[in-house]
Amino acid sequence: MGQHIGSMLAFAWDYLRTWWIPTGKGRLAQAEAAMLKNVESHVHSEDVETGDGHTIHTLIVRHADAKDNCVPIVLMHGLGM
Repeated sequence: MGQHIGSMLAFAWDYLRTWWIPTGKGRLAQAEAAMLKNVESHVHSEDVETGDGHTIHTLIVRHADAKDNCVPIVLMHGLGM
């Protein structure tokens, strides 16, 4: 029974999240492109699977002079997508 309730809550959250977020993937992609248009470094984007059916949109930015042993900076925000 607990698993059934969990799947119902997951379904409800997925429904509500698409209902109350006043944007979509297209608008997010436009905003991201506008934000990054002046970045001179190489920018690669990919959606990384989290293992629970969701993904985390990830940007990999690498400057031409960067060394392979550089420590990455990880930024996360509460977009909720």
